[in-house]
Amino acid sequence: MGARKKNPESAIRLNFLNQASSCVLNNVPGGAGKVLAAAMGHHMVEVGKKSQVRLEKEIKRRLCKGCHGVLLAGVSADVKTGGPANQKMIKISCNICQTQKRFLLEEKKGHKDRTAHKK
Repeated sequence: MGARKKNPESAIRLNFLNQASSCVLNNVPGGAGKVLAAAMGHHMVEVGKKSQVRLEKEIKRRLCKGCHGVLLAGVSADVKTGGPANQKMIKISCNICQTQKRFLLEEKKGHKDRTAHKK
Protein backbone atom coordinates (compact mmCIF):
# COMPACT_ATOMS: atom_id res chain seq x y z
CA MET A 1 0.00 0.00 0.00
CA GLY A 2 1.20 3.48 -0.81
CA ALA A 3 1.42 6.31 1.65
CA ARG A 4 -1.80 8.15 2.35
CA LYS A 5 -2.08 11.62 0.93
CA LYS A 6 -2.25 14.42 3.49
CA ASN A 7 -5.46 16.35 3.79
CA PRO A 8 -5.37 19.20 1.22
CA GLU A 9 -8.06 21.11 3.13
CA SER A 10 -5.70 21.57 6.06
CA ALA A 11 -2.94 22.90 3.75
CA ILE A 12 -5.40 25.48 2.38
CA ARG A 13 -6.42 26.37 5.94
CA LEU A 14 -2.78 26.77 7.01
CA ASN A 15 -2.10 29.04 4.05
CA PHE A 16 -5.12 31.20 4.89
CA LEU A 17 -4.17 31.47 8.58
CA ASN A 18 -0.61 32.45 7.66
CA GLN A 19 -1.78 35.21 5.32
CA ALA A 20 -4.50 36.39 7.69
CA SER A 21 -2.15 36.66 10.67
CA SER A 22 0.30 38.78 8.67
CA CYS A 23 -2.50 40.99 7.37
CA VAL A 24 -4.00 41.49 10.84
CA LEU A 25 -0.61 42.36 12.30
CA ASN A 26 -0.03 45.04 9.66
CA ASN A 27 -3.54 46.56 9.60
CA VAL A 28 -4.92 46.42 13.16
CA PRO A 29 -3.40 49.15 15.35
CA GLY A 30 -2.08 48.63 18.86
CA GLY A 31 -1.74 45.49 20.94
CA ALA A 32 -5.02 44.01 19.71
CA GLY A 33 -3.48 43.19 16.33
CA LYS A 34 -0.52 41.44 17.95
CA VAL A 35 -2.75 39.33 20.18
CA LEU A 36 -5.11 38.40 17.31
CA ALA A 37 -2.15 37.47 15.09
CA ALA A 38 -0.76 35.33 17.93
CA ALA A 39 -4.11 33.55 18.26
CA MET A 40 -4.13 32.81 14.52
CA GLY A 41 -0.53 31.59 14.73
CA HIS A 42 -1.44 29.26 17.60
CA HIS A 43 -4.38 27.96 15.60
CA MET A 44 -2.06 27.39 12.62
CA VAL A 45 0.35 25.31 14.73
CA GLU A 46 -2.50 23.23 16.15
CA VAL A 47 -4.02 22.57 12.70
CA GLY A 48 -0.59 21.47 11.47
CA LYS A 49 -0.22 19.05 14.38
CA LYS A 50 -3.72 17.63 14.01
CA SER A 51 -3.41 17.04 10.27
CA GLN A 52 0.25 15.96 10.52
CA VAL A 53 1.40 18.55 7.97
CA ARG A 54 4.86 20.04 8.42
CA LEU A 55 5.10 23.80 8.32
CA GLU A 56 7.72 25.24 5.99
CA LYS A 57 11.03 26.47 7.38
CA GLU A 58 10.24 30.13 6.58
CA ILE A 59 6.85 29.92 8.31
CA LYS A 60 8.38 28.30 11.40
CA ARG A 61 10.98 31.05 11.59
CA ARG A 62 8.27 33.73 11.43
CA LEU A 63 6.36 32.27 14.41
CA CYS A 64 7.34 32.85 18.05
CA LYS A 65 7.89 29.63 19.98
CA GLY A 66 6.36 31.13 23.12
CA CYS A 67 3.14 32.86 22.08
CA HIS A 68 2.97 31.74 18.40
CA GLY A 69 2.76 35.38 17.32
CA VAL A 70 4.06 36.54 13.96
CA LEU A 71 7.58 37.96 14.31
CA LEU A 72 7.84 41.04 12.12
CA ALA A 73 10.90 43.26 12.57
CA GLY A 74 10.04 46.63 14.06
CA VAL A 75 6.37 45.76 14.60
CA SER A 76 6.25 42.73 16.88
CA ALA A 77 9.93 41.78 17.25
CA ASP A 78 13.36 43.28 17.83
CA VAL A 79 16.16 42.02 15.59
CA LYS A 80 19.89 42.09 16.40
CA THR A 81 22.96 40.48 14.89
CA GLY A 82 25.86 39.13 16.89
CA GLY A 83 28.08 36.21 17.71
CA PRO A 84 31.70 35.38 16.96
CA ALA A 85 33.18 36.19 13.54
CA ASN A 86 32.90 32.64 12.24
CA GLN A 87 29.29 32.09 13.41
CA LYS A 88 27.29 35.27 12.88
CA MET A 89 23.69 34.89 13.98
CA ILE A 90 20.43 36.78 14.02
CA LYS A 91 18.73 37.21 17.39
CA ILE A 92 14.98 37.86 17.26
CA SER A 93 13.11 38.71 20.47
CA CYS A 94 9.30 38.78 20.62
CA ASN A 95 7.72 41.98 21.97
CA ILE A 96 4.72 40.09 23.38
CA CYS A 97 6.33 37.32 25.46
CA GLN A 98 10.05 38.28 25.31
CA THR A 99 11.02 34.86 23.89
CA GLN A 100 14.25 34.85 21.87
CA LYS A 101 15.12 32.90 18.73
CA ARG A 102 18.57 32.60 17.17
CA PHE A 103 19.48 31.62 13.63
CA LEU A 104 22.88 31.24 11.99
CA LEU A 105 23.34 33.46 8.96
CA GLU A 106 25.13 30.71 7.03
CA GLU A 107 23.93 27.13 6.78
CA LYS A 108 26.26 24.45 8.11
CA LYS A 109 28.56 23.04 5.45
CA GLY A 110 27.86 19.39 6.32
CA HIS A 111 24.10 19.82 5.94
CA LYS A 112 22.61 17.46 3.35
CA ASP A 113 19.34 18.03 1.57
CA ARG A 114 16.67 15.46 2.45
CA THR A 115 15.15 15.50 -1.02
CA ALA A 116 18.45 14.39 -2.60
CA HIS A 117 18.15 10.94 -1.00
CA LYS A 118 14.62 10.22 -2.25
CA LYS A 119 14.20 8.45 -5.56
